[in-house]
Amino acid sequence: MEVSLQINEEVKPVQHTKCHIPIPLQEKVQKEIDNMLDQDIIEPAPRDSPWISRLVVSPKAGDPSAVRLCVDMRAANRAIVPQHYPLPTFEDILPHLQNCKWFSKIDLVKAFHQVVLAENTRFITTFATHQGYYRYKRLAFGMNCASEVFQSIIERVLKGISGVKVFIDDILVFAPNKRIHDEVLRLVLRRLQEYGITINPRKCVYGKSEVTFMGHILSENGIKPTMDKVEAIKLLCEPRNVQEMRNFLGMITYLSRFIPNLSTLVVLTTPLRGLLRKDTKFRWELTHQAAFLEIKSILADPKSLGYYSPKDKTILIADASPTGLGAVLLQEKDGIKRVICYISKSLSETDKSYAQNEKEALALVWATERLQVYLRGLEFLLLTDHEPLKVIFGPEHHSCPRIERWAMRLQSFRFKIVHIPGKINIADPLSRLPQFQHCSTYDQIGEQSVLVIAERAKPVALRLEEIVKESLADTTLCAVKEALRTGRWSESVKKYAAFKDELYCCNEVLLRGERLVIPVRLQKRVLMLAHIGHPGIERSKQRLRSKVWWPSMDGDVEKAVRSCLECQIVGKAAPPEPMAIRELPQKPWEHLNMDMLGPLPSGDSLLVIVDAYSRFRIVEILRHTTSSDIIDKLHPLFMRLGIPTILTTDNARNFTSKEMEDFCDKFGVRMRQTTPYWPQANGEVERQNRSILKILQIAELNKSDWRKDLEEFNYVYALTPHPATGYSPAEILFGRKFRDWIPHMSQIVSATDEAVRDRDAIYKHAAKTHADAARGAKTSYLQTGDRVLMKNLHPANKLSAPFLPDPAIVLQKQGNSVMVETPAGRTYRRNSSHLKKVHEKEDTNSDNEAEWTTPSEEHRQGSPIDATDRRNQLSSQSKSPVPLTESPVLRSKRTIRKPLRFEDYVLDVNSNGQ
Repeated sequence: MEVSLQINEEVKPVQHTKCHIPIPLQEKVQKEIDNMLDQDIIEPAPRDSPWISRLVVSPKAGDPSAVRLCVDMRAANRAIVPQHYPLPTFEDILPHLQNCKWFSKIDLVKAFHQVVLAENTRFITTFATHQGYYRYKRLAFGMNCASEVFQSIIERVLKGISGVKVFIDDILVFAPNKRIHDEVLRLVLRRLQEYGITINPRKCVYGKSEVTFMGHILSENGIKPTMDKVEAIKLLCEPRNVQEMRNFLGMITYLSRFIPNLSTLVVLTTPLRGLLRKDTKFRWELTHQAAFLEIKSILADPKSLGYYSPKDKTILIADASPTGLGAVLLQEKDGIKRVICYISKSLSETDKSYAQNEKEALALVWATERLQVYLRGLEFLLLTDHEPLKVIFGPEHHSCPRIERWAMRLQSFRFKIVHIPGKINIADPLSRLPQFQHCSTYDQIGEQSVLVIAERAKPVALRLEEIVKESLADTTLCAVKEALRTGRWSESVKKYAAFKDELYCCNEVLLRGERLVIPVRLQKRVLMLAHIGHPGIERSKQRLRSKVWWPSMDGDVEKAVRSCLECQIVGKAAPPEPMAIRELPQKPWEHLNMDMLGPLPSGDSLLVIVDAYSRFRIVEILRHTTSSDIIDKLHPLFMRLGIPTILTTDNARNFTSKEMEDFCDKFGVRMRQTTPYWPQANGEVERQNRSILKILQIAELNKSDWRKDLEEFNYVYALTPHPATGYSPAEILFGRKFRDWIPHMSQIVSATDEAVRDRDAIYKHAAKTHADAARGAKTSYLQTGDRVLMKNLHPANKLSAPFLPDPAIVLQKQGNSVMVETPAGRTYRRNSSHLKKVHEKEDTNSDNEAEWTTPSEEHRQGSPIDATDRRNQLSSQSKSPVPLTESPVLRSKRTIRKPLRFEDYVLDVNSNGQ
């Protein structure tokens, strides 16, 4: 049989595209999906389905290798138009049962799945898994119209057979004698076989003289209602205090309006009301006992109960107490209410350990399922005095797995939860006063599932008994469990209050969803277990998030991983510091930058000298690169162009030798060496080397004289305006413009110190901004006394660690140049990007918040940074770029002019504003 659902297109579709299935359950979930595919219950769904529901997974009781899949159809049910097919009432069936003595009851296997869902309406059942999207090909149990749809189909299947009645998935066969009964039963089974409908032999009853059907006992002696409708009233015991008496009298007052016999006996409540006086001590006497028993007998009389009609407004009132559950089923017609039945149930020791919201939720689930024979296919009101249940059972709310299971069990019912004040909840006495006896846990399968969740969430290296022991010893977790039971959250557990709807307790172990809440004393061990194999911050978080939880767990993971010395040694280096803008010298030929380029294939090397002010370049060819050879080139150069003040080189031995020092001392030249292994500090001459290398490669390509090509290249460079200054190097250094091969008619404007400095400042700031962004530069937070790891600048092979294993101590920091001392007592000068601060392991408990310095960048693979550091970064970014009026390159001895604006100089460079 195939059915097509009616979908309300005006309801906005909901798409839960993310599916968070714990890693240990993913393989079992996929196995169950494969089974459902093989059974033709589901099929792959397109990714563009307008409706995508959430999948809820729970382990199957008694079978740890399997799981149960349930689709949360609460949101989708709002778009499914109810069928409004009338479900039969017992009064409809009663006339057909006259003189019947033989009965059979047939139960169907997964009744709803035996109905094919039309392809054009399957999209409403789409659900997301970790392996993609699927949808049902059959009628799903979570649909709120499934009962009416199946009722209409099964009636069509059995149409024409007398002696059979159906209520959803229960089929009743009845007859006055065995021969007719067997003939009818044979016809029913044959009809079911023709339509391919399967039954459950374990739940079927054949050829009996007495069966229970739709809340009534059918037998050869007649029909009688089951006594469980008034059993809760019979179990009521005497109120033990004023509050219980007030609740009992509240129920009597409410019921007296529509139970005729009770309204005439209001006088019986007079001695009971006397116990509520403030000046009277609560003392139970014989007069109170007599009145109480008389009222109970009236309430327990089946004649006091009304008849049930599916056409009338149906109201179910449920309540939970610390010891039991109670509920009253009412119906209303023309403003007149009538009681259909009372029910109550004691709580097991497991049930009593539930949080208060879990007990109240259990009361709704238990009452609805217990009275489902009256509620299936109806729209009814579900009244409770616990207001959070309106949200907890809402379509978009995510609760703990225990309540999630109950919400899934209720999604096939059509109800509206309404909050009522506790003082008018007439089900309260039924949950508190009955003389309850020991009973089993109501949701035993659910509790077994919770136990399986707790066991699977446990880290392998920890025993569940140890977690239980530490949980009982943890004062904070004990306070959280007490808050869950009472609903009162103190300031000491405010970190947990935000997750109270997801927290629950199982065997003294606290869980959040499907994750264990780890006590403080075990958190460090769990962090160590998560970091086995040295995964990064995000991987460690992922490993923990699938199993355990505690407040600030993510922050503790970051601190633990950052403090792992091995990870820091082999981790990535810190980013370079922002580029420092070097101040322009006071005059030309005052500050020279020098470097060696070579050796070339000819055996020669090039000595490259660049004036930092004018950018004028001089290239000398050397056959040998000793200090004396370099001095032989520098001496005549100084005699021709003048003696500089500063000479900047790298740390090559021919530049740092005693001979070179003596030469510079003789002429009063101050030698300045860059930080070792940081050629960027001598960036001007390094950039010139790259240009020189280019022309040498072209000469090699053309097989020309590279010496001649180099001379021409230097000449062209000297007469070409430099982008930093706007003037040619020769013009700035010699005060005149070199003659070019290309004639020109423009007026020659002499270079001035003021113009050179302004253009140079703008150029350097633009270059700094671009370079800092391209390199991801960040300010170093190293301080004197910090322990740091030094970069391994001479790795032996590819497996060598990026950093040396022995931390050094910072002695001095000046800009990005840092002086450090190793444990062996040796000192080194290094750039800050070659150093990485060591994050020490803390001795305090992870539950306590510790102050952390700004983290270095040892874990650069997308790891989040501390919120304080982020604020510092944003603060530093808001202060850059430095205004030109504050830049050190503009602090010269020249006259201070009006404040400079960056926009003015941009427009001077390019009229298009670029």
